[in-house]
Amino acid sequence: MASALIAYGSNLGDSAAILQVAMDKLRKVPGLSIVRQSRPLVTRPVGGPAGQAPFINGALRVETTLSPQQLHACLGQVETELGRQRRERWAARLIDLDLLLFGDVVLRSPALTIPHPRMTFRRFVLEPAAEIGGDLLHPVVGWTVQQLLDHLNQSSDYLALTGASGGGKTELAVQTARAVGAKLLIDPATPHIDRPPTQAEDDESTVLRRRAECLHPAQWDSERLVVSDFWLGQSFAYVRGQRAAERLASIWDRLVPHVVRPKLLVWIDAPSDDSDARTGWQTILDRYHQGPRLELSADPPEWALHELTAAIQAMQ
Repeated sequence: MASALIAYGSNLGDSAAILQVAMDKLRKVPGLSIVRQSRPLVTRPVGGPAGQAPFINGALRVETTLSPQQLHACLGQVETELGRQRRERWAARLIDLDLLLFGDVVLRSPALTIPHPRMTFRRFVLEPAAEIGGDLLHPVVGWTVQQLLDHLNQSSDYLALTGASGGGKTELAVQTARAVGAKLLIDPATPHIDRPPTQAEDDESTVLRRRAECLHPAQWDSERLVVSDFWLGQSFAYVRGQRAAERLASIWDRLVPHVVRPKLLVWIDAPSDDSDARTGWQTILDRYHQGPRLELSADPPEWALHELTAAIQAMQ
């Protein structure tokens, strides 16, 4: 049997009664056994329309012989039976059942993404999940659920945006900082232009050091959230050749223990990025960043801003 983690919530109607009916329905599903259920957690709504009532949130740890797709379909059926209607994203709802983790499965399809793409930075998800499944491992980040919650509690309030030049990350960082009253940290590097390979390598070494200076704890005197339009590791996207990358990695290894790391890294997937460029960025992110990550399109910009402000609210 596989272990899985499910999040649930409600903020319409008699939420406690609705959630109890949902639990009763899940207990009757063949091949599904509820091992532990968290205590209810009352939280404020995040990201949706104004005027919503507070949510009752919680989490379930289950054992199942179902496949991930079957379990996901089962959760959707229970939602439908209880009157869930999907008219507006993040709107008030009678019932919400989300599949967070399913063993060590990593799945990305139009219908289902496992692990849940936003679970790593949502406090209203991690607090109840850690209560009953803190030892479960997030197979992408490589941290347990408890470690994810500890990171949320202990790391600096710092949100870093990264992505290809011209992808809109600077404007999005400016808008986000303005919207939430955060301190804005602008990349000290000059824009990337066509340069000879040797010059590009030298420049990236210098840029890496300049970014590290900005992120040194001695410079970190802000008590507010900090939003930057750069990430320390993005220099690796602009070096070519194994030897150049190894030299830059040597500098990285010396610098990274002495910088403030982001609570959340946001990768802006520019619409113009081709598949090879996107794969290259994914490789760099996987290698040089460990921790919560949000992949986001900057187009349309108003929705990207909405996503980021909701992510910030969810971390609080």
